[in-house]
This record gives sequence, C-alpha cells and structure tokens, in this order.
Amino acid sequence: MSEKAGSGKGSGNPLGEFLAAMHKPGPRCGVSAIRETLPPERQAALDAALATPTITTTAIRVVLKSWGSDLALSTLLRHRKAECACSR
Repeated sequence: MSEKAGSGKGSGNPLGEFLAAMHKPGPRCGVSAIRETLPPERQAALDAALATPTITTTAIRVVLKSWGSDLALSTLLRHRKAECACSR
C-alpha cells in the first residue's frame, strides 16, 4: 500500500470514512444552545463546572434543570468528552 495513512476518504485508507466523519459539522450542541440563553454569570458558572472533573455531569444536569433547562445526560457527557459539534 503506497497511500499515506490518514489521507482521507477514497484514498484507499480503510479509516478514511471515519476520519472524514470526525470533521463533518453535526447538529448544534445542546450545551452551547442552552449556554447562549444564560446570563453571563451563569455562563461562567456552567463553563467552570464543565471544566471541573470533580463536579459530576449529573450535578450539572440537576443545576441546569433548576435553571429551567432540561438537557439529556448524554448531551452533557458528549460535550464534556469533546465529541459534540462544538469540538469540530
């Protein structure tokens, strides 16, 4: 095989389709959509909580729900693992 690894879809790379899919924009991240509706002080608090590994995703979900935003736990987990549209 003379093709470079990671050279993309159609190049003979067996991972090309997977690599290309990583860079396709997906639907808007629910976390970023909710974040935009929050006042600045709550945006900062949410950002800090998301960046703090000792704060559980369930705790973040509970607080967001108390603020009037009901996100699925899976949406928050995907965002925290940088697997959402925000990281693309």
